[in-house]
Amino acid sequence: MDQTRSVTVEHDCRNTSPLQANLLTTSSLGDAPISHSTSGQYVAPTGQDVEGDSLDDTYLTFDEFAQNVLATTSARQLPQLNTSYAWSQLGYTTPSVVEQHSPFPSSIDVLNSPNTTVPPVFQINRITERSVDLFFKHTYPIYPVIEESSIRSILSGSREPTLAESCLLWSICALTLVTVDSWPAMTVESRSVTARKYVRQCLDTRMANNFIESASIEDVLASLFIAVTYFDLKCRKTSWFHLKEAITLGHFVGITCAGQNSLLDSMQKIIYQRVYALLYITERGACIHDKFPVSILEPPDLPYVALPGEERTVSPSLSGLFQLFSLLDMSFIQAWTESSLSPNTATKLEELQQHLRRPISVEGMSDIQRANILVTQQWLRLMVWQTALRLGLVSSTTVNPTFSYTYPVEIATSLCEILKTLAPISIQVHGLGIFEKQFEIAYSLLDALTLSTVSLPGDHHETLRSLLLSLSASPTSREIYVHILQKKIGQSSGKTVDQKYVHLADVQLLREDRNSRQNTRRSSAMYQGGLEQ
Repeated sequence: MDQTRSVTVEHDCRNTSPLQANLLTTSSLGDAPISHSTSGQYVAPTGQDVEGDSLDDTYLTFDEFAQNVLATTSARQLPQLNTSYAWSQLGYTTPSVVEQHSPFPSSIDVLNSPNTTVPPVFQINRITERSVDLFFKHTYPIYPVIEESSIRSILSGSREPTLAESCLLWSICALTLVTVDSWPAMTVESRSVTARKYVRQCLDTRMANNFIESASIEDVLASLFIAVTYFDLKCRKTSWFHLKEAITLGHFVGITCAGQNSLLDSMQKIIYQRVYALLYITERGACIHDKFPVSILEPPDLPYVALPGEERTVSPSLSGLFQLFSLLDMSFIQAWTESSLSPNTATKLEELQQHLRRPISVEGMSDIQRANILVTQQWLRLMVWQTALRLGLVSSTTVNPTFSYTYPVEIATSLCEILKTLAPISIQVHGLGIFEKQFEIAYSLLDALTLSTVSLPGDHHETLRSLLLSLSASPTSREIYVHILQKKIGQSSGKTVDQKYVHLADVQLLREDRNSRQNTRRSSAMYQGGLEQ
């Protein structure tokens, strides 16, 4: 009959994992189970049960116990716990009980599904073809980072797209559907729904595949275009999420050090650097729009070089916009987001205004390129002024016009002069962001006209009317921004603002023609089912 002797283990349950506690109480050493003494001491087997190890009746720490006792039996199999009681109630249930308790169908291999799911095939139809045509006609000057010949080879059937290229094409479709108003047979509602379908197709495909570990520049662009699409769909937080996703993927791809990457050819280096610059611009813009934090702290390098076969004005246009946002360094971002006034803040804001008031050369550029630069310039002037206003630097007695209450009037007047030289489509293709810039200028103009205690020179009736009409060029802008301004104008009745401005609250040109809208809905049938073709 085996003899046993007690081995006391110094053990603090608070520092022991459930697994360690289970080993101490339920494991066996050889054929002799560990038992408990009435004093709470563990009783260890002796003699052959510890394979000749001689242990004195001494107190052991847990580490010593594990090293001298448990380790000697590591090769032995621990007894199987009897857990049949836990599943006894399932023994007589239906065979599909796992399916009933799982959120996934039994046919899905949860562990391997990202690698085994068959990716959907990119389908070419009238919507995808028109989306690509509209992108390279109107949107490429804004995002000059895609090689047209590569995309055209996919649409022509010359080659099959990669998974990343399929997602990029779906994001292009979504982007053009919500930003370019050149879909005569589709209503605004149907375009938004279709755009969401393309975004969903892209996201579902990504979820079914390990796109993060094998990210490419196409994945970065797809996330950026999805972010812009969601911004136009009025999903600001979702837009910000995908913008940060694009920035993160960009770091994985190596856009931050593309200039020193010997594995990239000269054309790839230019594209990578342009993508980085666009992410910088977009993130800075989102920071100003919604006070989101920035992660790209310093402006990246942007070469002043054209791609093969590219119009000569594309690179100067992107560089001009990039230089505007490069003025918004971290000291300004801090003043804008935190409203913190440092000793040199006033000087810094005054210098910014001086830079932003200087004329920008846009000679030879298209209307789309000019609109992007010039409207942004006026908007940034207003943002710097609003920063000064929040910091208490604006005064009615200042001799510096950039710190006066009437400065928004000067900005709005400059903007209207710019809008007179631009076709509506050249503004519209930039999406909702450029309309929000105009809206903020118009709103500040109304405040200046309403609250000013001095007589403002000039007739600003046409200035305000021009801004309202420009904002009406986009159905989404008309629905959001024009209605807000009209309501504000209507509420200004009886205040210092002249009554003639109040009449602009009912400008007939700002309203959609119902018959035209109904005809558009009837003709949209030809495009229905485009995604399924």
